[in-house]
Amino acid sequence: NHFTSVTMSEAPPADSLRAGEEYQRFRSLVPLKQVSVAGDEEDKNWVYYDLGPREKIPLICLPGASGTANNFYRQMIQLCPKGYRIIATSFPPYRQLWEFVQGLEGFMQAMNIDRCHLMGVSLGGFLAQVFASVRPELVTSLVLVNTFCDATPFHDSAPCREMLRLLPAFMLKRTMLKSFPQGLLYSERASAVDFMVEELET
Repeated sequence: NHFTSVTMSEAPPADSLRAGEEYQRFRSLVPLKQVSVAGDEEDKNWVYYDLGPREKIPLICLPGASGTANNFYRQMIQLCPKGYRIIATSFPPYRQLWEFVQGLEGFMQAMNIDRCHLMGVSLGGFLAQVFASVRPELVTSLVLVNTFCDATPFHDSAPCREMLRLLPAFMLKRTMLKSFPQGLLYSERASAVDFMVEELET
């Protein structure tokens, strides 16, 4: 059976990706690090994994709104042994695009990175495009996954977006969980959904 039924009210299965040997081994061998990046109003903490040869131009991975640096562990365990350097990030919240651009540039400076390949998923892909358009001299290439290039539709359809900052965390989580696929899914996709649900719960 290649299909698994997923409902958000159920606890993640014992054989989920996070409980799996592959993920647990990754977490035991690759430390999750943090670097503080100066901002206009306050310093922001970027959390990241860094694996692979330091002399290589790194691939910096930016997750989507509900993602974290953990989302990229499979890419890291597959590509880093082949000679690629990957830095998977969990970036802090920024209210303006220019603040994010300054933040990512500050992160690169803190990591002593002159240029990078930039991969972004969903919101991370949008931010990667913005960064590359403003700081093209810092980006060697872009990898864009399930993303968008214009945020206007989100802006126009969210007249109460300023209220999002006031919502309790559990309501924001519930809103994000509703956007995840549910029902009968291929097993691999169901495992990925379970992984994202667990990430939101931690």
